[in-house]
Amino acid sequence: MVIALYPLAFAIFWVPMVDMIAGSVPVMLDNVAWRFGVLGLLLKTTLVPLMGLAMASTIASFAGHHGLLKVLSIVGFLAAVCLFAGTVLFALDFLQVRGTVGQNQLAGVQRAVLTALCIAGLQIPVAIGIGAGAWKSSRITADGSVRRKQDFNLVTPVTPSERAT
Repeated sequence: MVIALYPLAFAIFWVPMVDMIAGSVPVMLDNVAWRFGVLGLLLKTTLVPLMGLAMASTIASFAGHHGLLKVLSIVGFLAAVCLFAGTVLFALDFLQVRGTVGQNQLAGVQRAVLTALCIAGLQIPVAIGIGAGAWKSSRITADGSVRRKQDFNLVTPVTPSERAT
């Protein structure tokens, strides 16, 4: 039954991202105002995909899908890196865009920027936590014990105590 929840986690992860990407077409990377708007929208919409990633990690942990947990942990770490890079680029684009904003609109834009930066600042540790948690969970065996380095004998299936005899 738990495995049947994977499609839901997949939808929770991808639907907001596809919606955001579809709303940002055509791509105009050379346009500062376009980049600023898209990055602001992206920073505000990534919480739901992170919830989908957390849900998929939880499902994989319950189902004992350790390989998938490693993949999901890498996705979590990559999400943190992308969020950090997007936050830096968003802040730099704001420095360029603020000169084009009228004085009567500047306070509203500054509040929107501060909100997006706060949301991103909260989401980066969440993405790191999902990545770290999924990675740690991928090290747990089916009987609930944590795998240790000595459990992985690459040459022979002999434990260290059996080598002494």
